[in-house]
Amino acid sequence: MKTILFLLISFLCSLGVYSQPGSLDASFDPGTGTNNNVFDIALQQDQKIIVAGSYTTFDGFANPYLNRLHPDGNLDFSFVVGSGLDGHVKVLCVQPDDKIIIAGGFQHYNGTTRNGLLRLNADGTLDFSFNTGLGANGQIKALAVQSDGKVIVGGYFTSFNGSSQKCIVRLTANGTVDPTFVTGNGFNGEVSSILIQPDGKILVGGPFSSYQTTSGVYRIIRLNSDGTIDNGFSSQSSYSGYPRSMALQPDGKILFAGISSGSTPLFGRLNPNGTYDFSFQLQYMSGYLSSVVVQGDGRIVAGGEIAYMPNNDVSYNLVRFNTDGTFDLNFDVGVGQ
Repeated sequence: MKTILFLLISFLCSLGVYSQPGSLDASFDPGTGTNNNVFDIALQQDQKIIVAGSYTTFDGFANPYLNRLHPDGNLDFSFVVGSGLDGHVKVLCVQPDDKIIIAGGFQHYNGTTRNGLLRLNADGTLDFSFNTGLGANGQIKALAVQSDGKVIVGGYFTSFNGSSQKCIVRLTANGTVDPTFVTGNGFNGEVSSILIQPDGKILVGGPFSSYQTTSGVYRIIRLNSDGTIDNGFSSQSSYSGYPRSMALQPDGKILFAGISSGSTPLFGRLNPNGTYDFSFQLQYMSGYLSSVVVQGDGRIVAGGEIAYMPNNDVSYNLVRFNTDGTFDLNFDVGVGQ
């Protein structure tokens, strides 16, 4: 997990620099890296990199769970967290103003109680204007920030700050539950990924089969900005497994990647109305996918615990696809992790 995420960082920060696509960017040097898993990464506006996970050291320094790197991979010691966190970080996102929202298995930050969800200022200090109180009574798996600063939180929980909220909730910019986002009975299974469209509609993915009082909604659904189901979007019942990551293409098509119930990763593309895009040519892979991103040229990079064998070649954990879903055979990460 930690190696593939650093490969993604190195690759995305150096697109177009090297003649061999997929080759390691030697100018990105995180030293010895982390001593345990990296679960999530995000870029700030200045291209500094926020790294979070279950590790306790980074490049030999006792910097547990959360760090910021310079674009070259070196630790940014101006990111001051004090005594920091007392538990791991599972997921994070960066707001347009570079404030950082993190969620995970912690209870305190720099001595201040924050129950598994908090917001930091861009310099790493705690943002006291964002307070979620008791927080979620279960795991948070997904975060997304709307253009108005409201935060959508997904995971596997039944209440948030004492209010009944099943697996999804929207918070105001100060961390309180937003009563205008009406989820009713919520989801009957975890929310593992959230993607906000430019029009404000909300794509939600996970191993669920009902939302509010509506049954038969599977894997990926779309919500209106008030939390109601977008009935113009087709739910996906034609495949097993669930998405752990989604990405939106400029044409409005939706990429999803995750875990299937078989030995092959879950990977595919939907049309803007949610119907399956059969023009997307799926290739043989084994394992699972945990992340997918779209390059500026439309090609697609996906990472996870995977192997594929086009033309008897084998590449591990990080692959690139052409816009039609075929493997980009020019992208070569060697043996990967």
